[in-house]
Amino acid sequence: MGKKYPILIKINSEDFLDGGVTVEDMLSLSSMLEHAGIDAIEMCGGILVPIGKFIPSRQGRIKTENEGDYRDAAMRFNENIKVPLMLVGGIRSYDISEKLIEEGIANYISLCRPLVCEPDLINRWKSGDTYSASCLSDNLCLKSLQMCIRDRIREMLTREFDLRIEAVNMRRFEDNFKNVKNVVVPKIYPDYCSANVLTMEFIQGIQIANSSQHQIIPDVYKRQLL
Repeated sequence: MGKKYPILIKINSEDFLDGGVTVEDMLSLSSMLEHAGIDAIEMCGGILVPIGKFIPSRQGRIKTENEGDYRDAAMRFNENIKVPLMLVGGIRSYDISEKLIEEGIANYISLCRPLVCEPDLINRWKSGDTYSASCLSDNLCLKSLQMCIRDRIREMLTREFDLRIEAVNMRRFEDNFKNVKNVVVPKIYPDYCSANVLTMEFIQGIQIANSSQHQIIPDVYKRQLL
């Protein structure tokens, strides 16, 4: 990728879970990454499954004085590591973001849910309106994302089981093997096909699954079956 291509990595400050990653583990890993030439590290914390003390996307309105979930770990980081630090987690206001940078706790501020809730937030702050982000930290945006993923999977499965698409694939298969004299693809009757019904002519012969026993298809064409 070249020396000018930035390499960044996101790691946990700690997992907040017995037997999980600790701050000491994070510092050890960060030191190795620093020596490996990493360009910046983004610090988060917690795990996605709700079995630890915290998850990364914690719920509940955040008081300004409590913003910055991982500031203590960030301070430990800066005492030991010289790689630029990007800090994420519970940061909702411009003033706190500025303070974290001015005090040397972080080099950059990362935002997630505030930008989902208010995509134009940075431009608003730049315009001089530095009121805190509208994000309520209620995780409703994550529910919307889950619904989008669910709908997308449903759409993909619907297409996967649509036999009209299978008919199109058979026509492609026929075109790919039109020069192989021993391969015959059944004729499709589109007027009698639907998403649930595939109508084709019946042909007696050797199935593709058994073709290797009879040397029906030359090796040069077998790759096209994959």
